[in-house]
Amino acid sequence: ADLDFATRKLTPVLSWRLYGNGRVTVVTIRLEPSCGAIARQILDGLPEWFGLPDSVDDYVQHVERTSTFVARDNASAAIGFISLSPQTRATSEILVMGIDKAHHRMGIGTQLLSAAESSQKEYGTRYLSVKTLAPTHPDPFYEKTRAFYYANGFDPVEILPSLWGPENPCLLMIKCIAATH
Repeated sequence: ADLDFATRKLTPVLSWRLYGNGRVTVVTIRLEPSCGAIARQILDGLPEWFGLPDSVDDYVQHVERTSTFVARDNASAAIGFISLSPQTRATSEILVMGIDKAHHRMGIGTQLLSAAESSQKEYGTRYLSVKTLAPTHPDPFYEKTRAFYYANGFDPVEILPSLWGPENPCLLMIKCIAATH
């Protein structure tokens, strides 16, 4: 089976309004190619989550090679993105997702996740997976990350203590996005 994410026919476009600070911002999510510079800019602004330069470089290279959902504001500035990596016919992994810090807690991550889920359902993918720092590590920023995934229907599957080394235990989470057969 062809698992090349770039060849999948993905067309979701979402648009909605954010209200806050006395202004209205229209946010649009589209699938875009070659978004390495966007990923670099956003991830560099999130050192609490993405503080390992080699890992950021790997994420940027992945995003540059694949189509990525990007959230943009009315001025067309990128304010968030999500990039997937097909794993099997049934599962795609959220390889990396980042939201500009000034736009946290505004629903942008949830909308990006929704766009990714819709695209994967069209392809027949049944599960989304994500790896994040396990709760056995006391990092308060990743506690927020796990809370986001729990709130969006992800369940913990397994702690992989040696995947990223003993100082960074990995939690594998999964979400069923389509009825199984």
